[in-house]
Amino acid sequence: SRETTAAYLAATPSSPTLAGDLGASYVVGGGVERTGDRLNVTVQLLSATGATVWTRSFDGTIAGLFTLQQQLVEGLA
Repeated sequence: SRETTAAYLAATPSSPTLAGDLGASYVVGGGVERTGDRLNVTVQLLSATGATVWTRSFDGTIAGLFTLQQQLVEGLA
């Protein structure tokens, strides 16, 4: 939840620490780069040990943000 993750905004714990604190088997991480109206979103699925299970980049536009969001959701499902 937003409240649970808010505690981690000021710090950048490792994936194993975060997974352990939250009792999670996996952690999703990533970043967004914006150039003009173009967006590049990189998403990683990490195991509780910190090993990368899956990584993928998604490209889109600000106008197509909801399409990009749907691609992300389908990619993680």
